[in-house]
Amino acid sequence: MSRYGREFAQDLRYSVRLLSRSPAFALTAIATLALGIAVNVTIFSFINGIFLRPLNVPEPERVTALYHWSTRGSGSFSSTSYPDYEHYRDHARSFASLAAYCRIPSYTPGRDAAEKISGEVVTANYFDTMRIRPAAGRFFGPDDDRTQVVVIGSKLASRRYGSAGAAIGRTLRLGAGDFHIIGVAAEGFSGVVMDWGPAPEFWTPIANIRLIAPVFTFDPTLNRGMHWLLAAGRLRDGVSLEQARAELRVLDGQLDRLRDEKHFDAVLMPVSQAR
Repeated sequence: MSRYGREFAQDLRYSVRLLSRSPAFALTAIATLALGIAVNVTIFSFINGIFLRPLNVPEPERVTALYHWSTRGSGSFSSTSYPDYEHYRDHARSFASLAAYCRIPSYTPGRDAAEKISGEVVTANYFDTMRIRPAAGRFFGPDDDRTQVVVIGSKLASRRYGSAGAAIGRTLRLGAGDFHIIGVAAEGFSGVVMDWGPAPEFWTPIANIRLIAPVFTFDPTLNRGMHWLLAAGRLRDGVSLEQARAELRVLDGQLDRLRDEKHFDAVLMPVSQAR
């Protein structure tokens, strides 16, 4: 044994003798160390999940989040309306794809009582924008925009049907509608943002919002002044974040001629920052 090894062993024996003379102190010291380690592990897990771990999609650094900044008063962030999203989607050339989505709770019948379940209403290009593949079945296509179809998460598929494959073709009751399960998202994908509420376990086209949440007695997709959607865009190859931001400023100028409220500016940021 080296000199350092002998010194360490001597120090360890000495420490054990001291602690054995004061067991109450030893237990307090051990509990304090354990608590400190647990707190540090918890904090690191939170920071890792929110700030460090990238979005579980291909090339997450190319995925951006689009918000609005109110220039009125002290200023605040908000989401976007569906008509404004359509304008960005149809005219912006900086994005390979621009999707919109909204986190929303719903209820589905359970064995004994209705189960509250979190999900998202999304545009049909949502999963194409993320560039992920389903664990089973398929994701939405252009013809699914106004059909009662749903993609569910892998946990819900296992919990309700035993496996991802067994869920395909089944019917899932959500709110006031029955939805045909066409796909199961891969394990590990739980939406784009992580900043509020339970992770989504289902995704369905935006047109189904009044079935999912019957509290909506009107069609929110027709209201330009209702900011309720989040948007996520994948930048085209060769397009920088600053170039996309410059294009959005031009499009905001066009939208100001259509908006009743003209104090909203688009804010584009990496999705890692939005998370």
